[in-house]
Order: sequence, then structure tokens, then C-alpha cells
Amino acid sequence: MEYTVSQASMQFMTIAAVSGVLIPFALLYYFRKRDGTKVMTFLIGAAVFAIFAVYLEDMFHALVFRTPAGNFLQSNILIYALYAGAAAGLFEECGRYAAFRFVLRNDADDDHNALMYGAGHGGAEAIYVLTFGMVNNILTARMINSGEIASFLENLNGDDLAAATQAITTLAEADPRIFLIGIAERVFAIAAHIALSVLVWFAVQDKRNGYLFPTAIALHMLLDFVATYMSTASSVFLAEGAVALCSAALCFIAFMVWKKLHIEEEENEEGPDED
Repeated sequence: MEYTVSQASMQFMTIAAVSGVLIPFALLYYFRKRDGTKVMTFLIGAAVFAIFAVYLEDMFHALVFRTPAGNFLQSNILIYALYAGAAAGLFEECGRYAAFRFVLRNDADDDHNALMYGAGHGGAEAIYVLTFGMVNNILTARMINSGEIASFLENLNGDDLAAATQAITTLAEADPRIFLIGIAERVFAIAAHIALSVLVWFAVQDKRNGYLFPTAIALHMLLDFVATYMSTASSVFLAEGAVALCSAALCFIAFMVWKKLHIEEEENEEGPDED
């Protein structure tokens, strides 16, 4: 059976790929211009994502899936979603904590570093997930439309052939709008990363707020659990709606924490009003 990827899908994939880069750097420019935070803080956030989420977490998953527990996890979407959420929360929030505790300790006087760091962490994820993912889709789509995919499939067999065929079918039959949803998903994710960064930042700056660190881990776990489970158990639109609600709730929590602790810090620095 021959497939063709529509022109609309190609265009929307390109828009999504470009957006995955533009959104993070727009935030970099915004926070740099508004708050004067360093570009290095953004880059540290990106580096921590690469080390803790891409390298260490992926290595952990590879080890787990080689054990009998891996088959069990992958056979039950509910259990798998719980596992995936727990892993993401632990690895990424520990990376965030380490960055604030050791790498950015000399910048502790400016709470806005939490925002810039979050933009870098979430922005790197956007490039990794959205841009790289869409570039891969575009290259595959071009192979499909040019007929080159047939020669590629000839070199596969068994499960690899079945998986590649399913991926090609899914890409060719996808509603073009689905590729634009990825942009909204990354916006929600970056907002969540900025919010989580606020919680962990204040946990590091004052031991009295230490409870915010496990809170960030738990909230990250919940967000990723919802995203993983809903993406399989429901339509993509319902899944993104659920993620948007979770992200909005997380941002509200972070806003209230920021309002209370950041404003308290400013008031303490200014000192009591003189009569």
C-alpha cells in the first residue's frame, strides 16, 4: 500500500519544528531584557535537562527495561505511567536542585534566576522533543512522498518492519492539526518547568521552605503521569486539555509561592518603614 503525506502536514510540521526553537529563545530574550538575568543561567538549565533527563534518565530506563520488571511495566499503561512520572520527577527535580544548590549558588540574591533557568530547562526539552521530533517526521515524510521509503523497509523484518510500517501509516494518515498541537503542548511544558523551578529555587534558598522540593517532585510526577496515561487512554485533544489544566494549576501554586516568598524577601531587604 502506498502512502502520501499531505502538503498541509508538511507545512504544519515545519511550523512546529521552528516554534520549538523560537519559543525558548523568545523567553531567553524576554527574561534577559526584563530582569537582566544572565544567559548562562538559561544555558545551565538546558545543560541540566540534557544531563539528567536525556542522558541519566534514559540510561536508567534502558537498565530497567532489560530486567523482568521492564516487561511488567510496559504491559500495563497505568503502571507504566506511574513509573514514567516518578522517574521524570526524581531525575529532573534532583537535577534542578543540584543546579540551584551548587552551580547557581553565587546568584542566590536574584530570584529571577529561577525563571530564566526554567526557560532554559523547558526550552531544551522543547527543542529535543518538538524540533528534533518534527525534523525526523519531515525527513520520513519526504522519503514517503518520494517513494524512497520502500527501499528502506526492504532492509527490515519482523518486529522492526511492523513498527516502521505502523509509524509510516500513522504519519501519513495523521490529521495535519495534530502537529500544531505539539506547539501548545510545549508551551504548557515550559510553563510547568518555570513553575517547578520557582518551587525548587525557594526550597534551596531557605531551609524553612525545604518542603517545596518534595512538593515539586510530586507535582512533576503527577503532571507526567497524566500526560503519559491520557495520551494512550484517550484522544490527543483530551490529553492536551488535561495537561493544560495540570500546568495551569502548577503555575498558580508557583505564583502564590513567588508572591509570598519573593515579596517577603523584598520587604526584608527594604526594612521597616520609618515614621
